[in-house]
Amino acid sequence: EAERQRMAPLLYLNLRACAAQVPQAARDQLAALALRHRRAAAARSHALGQILQACAAEGIKPVLLKGAALAHMVYPQPELRPMRDVDMLVLPEQAARLQAIAAELGFQPVPEAEFMASDKHFPALAREEGGFHLSLEIHTQLYDSLWRAQPAPTEVLLQRARPFALNGQPAWALGLEDLLGDVYQHMGIEE
Repeated sequence: EAERQRMAPLLYLNLRACAAQVPQAARDQLAALALRHRRAAAARSHALGQILQACAAEGIKPVLLKGAALAHMVYPQPELRPMRDVDMLVLPEQAARLQAIAAELGFQPVPEAEFMASDKHFPALAREEGGFHLSLEIHTQLYDSLWRAQPAPTEVLLQRARPFALNGQPAWALGLEDLLGDVYQHMGIEE
């Protein structure tokens, strides 16, 4: 159940910290899941580092959304914040170039993504990294235009972005209020 809720690494960390008595089979299963998430986070961080480095060379400043930012800003280790995909926000006029950069780095269109059309992001891209499937969504706005009013134009959101370090490399996240609003909005639409 913890894995289904994407909480297995965090549960394992806290059970170990409080020396809770857990059946050995459950402890082994949580340890294995925590190791898997550690390796997935390392693969994700490596791919993000490549994208950010290529973007910096092109003068593009993508803002990492939700888990991709929170994993490095809030959690003591990025693997404690599992995620299904990485979301990035850029100016609409930079989105095609960011998609091309991702393609140059081995990200390919996900066929089923075409059926999940949204006006907030391009169709998802994906690549394999270290045995893990990495999915990337390039956003030009935070929310679907039919879902609810936009909190602010993308240009304003990018101006309010705050810097953080992703494995020693400069990265950006939404400003705190914008980040809170984005996470809250997703809590209402995801299971």
